[in-house]
Amino acid sequence: MYTGLVTEVSWERVFITIRGTINPEEPDWDEERPAIAEKLRQIIGEDYDPQRPYFFLRTKKYGQTYLLSPELSEEGNFSIRINVTEFRDRKQIPNGAFRISVFHGGFDSVLRAVPKIAEQALELSRPFIFNKTEECYVVNVLTSSNEADPSFLLRTYLYKRKRVKKITFRRIRDHVIKVCIDFYYSLLYHLVPHNGKRILLATETRGYLQGNLEAIYNRLYERGLDKKFHIYTSFRRASGGNEGALTWLKLMTRVAICDTILIDDYAPFLNWMTLKKKTRLIQVWHAGVGFKAVGFARFGKLGTPVLDAGHRQYDYAIVGSKALKKVYAEVFGIEEDAIIPTGLPRMDVLFDPKRQKKFEKEFFEEYPSLEGKKLILFAPTFRGMGAKTANYPYEKLDFHRIYDFCGEEYLFLFKMHPFIREEPPIPEECSDRLIDFSHYPDVNELLRVTDLLITDYSSIIYDYAVFHKPMLFFAYDKEAYSAIRGFQNDYDEFAPGKVCTDFDQMEAAIRNRDFETEKAERFLKENFDYMDGKSTDRFIDWFLTNPSADVLSLSES
Repeated sequence: MYTGLVTEVSWERVFITIRGTINPEEPDWDEERPAIAEKLRQIIGEDYDPQRPYFFLRTKKYGQTYLLSPELSEEGNFSIRINVTEFRDRKQIPNGAFRISVFHGGFDSVLRAVPKIAEQALELSRPFIFNKTEECYVVNVLTSSNEADPSFLLRTYLYKRKRVKKITFRRIRDHVIKVCIDFYYSLLYHLVPHNGKRILLATETRGYLQGNLEAIYNRLYERGLDKKFHIYTSFRRASGGNEGALTWLKLMTRVAICDTILIDDYAPFLNWMTLKKKTRLIQVWHAGVGFKAVGFARFGKLGTPVLDAGHRQYDYAIVGSKALKKVYAEVFGIEEDAIIPTGLPRMDVLFDPKRQKKFEKEFFEEYPSLEGKKLILFAPTFRGMGAKTANYPYEKLDFHRIYDFCGEEYLFLFKMHPFIREEPPIPEECSDRLIDFSHYPDVNELLRVTDLLITDYSSIIYDYAVFHKPMLFFAYDKEAYSAIRGFQNDYDEFAPGKVCTDFDQMEAAIRNRDFETEKAERFLKENFDYMDGKSTDRFIDWFLTNPSADVLSLSES
């Protein structure tokens, strides 16, 4: 048997890491050992190896017992990393007081804790407040009260605020709407035969298909798959906006009759209903993830998802590289095996040289005043908590100084986030060099003619990186943004270009052409497994042949 000692506990967002050591010892006889050993062997399953130590997270009397997957060295050092929001079956660690034990040779021994764990218990515990402060998920790091030999304890609670909710018209209305949606969806789902031949491509953030959805839609038709499948679409502005009853009815009808649903962003309808198990839901996220923290990666901060958010319903999500599987699994609160590294379909066109030449010709025919100039594209993300409060503090920019350093060489184009309604206040006397291009429909195409991208925390960097052109990062509020929104990685290390924290630094970097382009090349290698223009076909082939395909073999093929 082994005994063990927890020596260190640390946190990284929603991940708790528990480290320590185990050592072989001569066992003491335990009358309950055979029954307990059999229960643990059944949990381990057919892969049980009597020579190997196994780790469990369990309650004192084994009422809740879960097999863990630690990293274990030959010297007996172990490291256990747990995502507390996505522990089992897309749910958090359940309420309870848990021990960690090591099982070997028929004996199960609870890990003890070094004294400093008890001393740091308050600092090592975490409260995650969410759902507009209505709920709190608490993970306490503790030790048992046995002073001579304290055991390591992990106590978890999910608190919900207890208060009498007023019966309001809005609450009654929402309840009635939800009941009606459930009834209509369930009724139509059971009335319509499902044969796997209906596909719905849906967006809840814009009034048209764009990005990954558009690329997949077009390619399905190009390959003649509209003859094999019935392909439906739905585009509404439900995220951050309002949609009428007719659009809801149309969407629910298509959701009920379709076998596979592809979405490209946050989809509010998932918060009103639970899809049937036979309906396959695939998130083809429109943006790269790995820079700023989003979804469950910022759990506990204002505006984060509830624990049973619609993200949990995704059967699969696609990603640009195998290295990003862990990131997306954390963001969506789903298991890593559900993340499919096909590459991003919308980026295929960026690798087409014929498309590049054609676009440049058509673009400069439409905007002849831009031809012959170097184009700087300013494309930051928004500030605020969402579409309704989105803004950008234009006072951080000196428009007249931008005009001066542009000179006769550059033009400065503004492409503000679609959520930002306020136009950049370009002075009239600067309008020949400073131009608002926020109206331009496809920012990815605009990147083709961009010579220098200036952004901050936007996922646009993933698309632009493939052009091997310089980037600058105007991050005047880096510390505040990190505190409020959070970053997935160290910002200065991860940013594929020079980071500027004020306007003076940004201006100097442009004048001196100081872009730190070596960071961009490293970024490319880390975030793109494929730059062959075949990601759309790779996704469709996976979709057609084996929806439960081994993602590792797919990535390596």
